[in-house]
Amino acid sequence: MKIIWTLLAMYLVIYTVKNGFRQKLAFAVKVNGYALEHSDPKVYKRAQRKKRLLDVFKGAFRVVGWIEDALSILMLAWLAYAIVSLVMGNEVWGI
Repeated sequence: MKIIWTLLAMYLVIYTVKNGFRQKLAFAVKVNGYALEHSDPKVYKRAQRKKRLLDVFKGAFRVVGWIEDALSILMLAWLAYAIVSLVMGNEVWGI
């Protein structure tokens, strides 16, 4: 039982943090894209450096999404196990 609570807590933390930063990252990418298109050379170089950093953050979001998917699959597998155990009459809450 402690396993499912740990998985649920990890999933909720990742989900909350990811959704909190998703809009901020999307806005920063849009603003940086505008700076790349409509700016002088000094601002353009700064925007290029920032684009590399934003690409790293987007990659990190992709990895966090994979972890979130894996945790949701583990929770669904545990839920299926719990339902089958309850239907069969086995003890499931003592895990």
